[in-house]
Parts: sequence; C-alpha cells; structure tokens
Amino acid sequence: MLFKVLAIVIALVIWFNAKTDQFSYYTVKASINIDNFPKEFILVNHLPGKIDVKIYGKIKDIIYARSLIKPIIFINGKTLIKGENIISIEKSNVNMSRYDKVEVIQIIPGYLNINIDNKISKNITVI
Repeated sequence: MLFKVLAIVIALVIWFNAKTDQFSYYTVKASINIDNFPKEFILVNHLPGKIDVKIYGKIKDIIYARSLIKPIIFINGKTLIKGENIISIEKSNVNMSRYDKVEVIQIIPGYLNINIDNKISKNITVI
C-alpha cells in the first residue's frame, strides 16, 4: 500500500513538473512610481492604481513571478513639464526585480496622461 501511494505521489510530481515546463501568457498588475518628481510641481490628475503587464514564460516561472515579484513601472519625473504630459510606457520602464525568466510582452495602457501644475503655497497667521 505504501508503494502505491509513493508511486502516485511521484507520478503527480513528474506530471506537475512537465505541465509547468510549458510556456504561457499571463497578465500581472504593476504599480506606478514617478522618480525625481519636480518639487515645484503637483500632480493634478489621478493616476491609475495599477497597470496591466502581459508577461510570457514558463508556467513555473510565471507562478513564481506572480506570487513573489511585484512589478513596478518607473517613470522619470525629470522629463515632465507644466501642463499635460503624455508618457509612453515602454518595456524598459517595467521593473520585475531583476527577474529575467519571464518576458514583458505588452503594457496596457501603453501610455499615461500626467497633468502637473505649479505648486502654490500661502503663509497665513493663526490667531
């Protein structure tokens, strides 16, 4: 009886390994991070909380990436100017924490509309 259970467990492990060795597509959610945002500006519009990133790779690598890696889309704030900025999101903007076993295929949406304006401050006295 013990050998039958052991044989079933080994068969399941072999099947799982063979199944997850296949290639597939998967969509993960990536957060947005604006680096070097100019201090003299403020963000006028709300950015989406997450952006869809379609990845391709072995199923076992996708499972790992989906569960442990948090993809981040980095945008260089130094390129932003006052007013409306339409920023194209390229594959190079996506950081998968140096996990190169999956490939970024597509980013949805492929651009962000970022509106910024001058920061205004006023000193008031409180009585």
